[in-house]
Amino acid sequence: MFGTSVDVVELPFYWGLSDFAHFEFVTGFTVAQSTAAQVLEIWQGEFDYAHEHCPGGLYNLALHPQSIGRGHRLVMLEALIEHMRERPGVVFEPMGTYAERWRAEHPLEAWLATKPVHGGAPHE
Repeated sequence: MFGTSVDVVELPFYWGLSDFAHFEFVTGFTVAQSTAAQVLEIWQGEFDYAHEHCPGGLYNLALHPQSIGRGHRLVMLEALIEHMRERPGVVFEPMGTYAERWRAEHPLEAWLATKPVHGGAPHE
């Protein structure tokens, strides 16, 4: 049985959208380092697919100052941001703002009404 549902909005994370995975090398943790151009291609491809197929979705990019904070990597990040700005409907906002907006548009009670098993009702 599922426990009591709570009004928490999870903002999912994908390791491929972390600069650390591409730019840092840690034995047993990362496989290889990528160039800024390779990372731009990967991140832009992820964004383009999501923008076309998942309207209203979240692009959760994780950046670490020690990884992204090199000149040529910052130039790459600026190019990615400019690419995103050119697309209709793209909004840059704090994650807390996104979560609050999502919560307001998807009330827990309405979601539970369509999924009684998650409301704590027994299931077999």
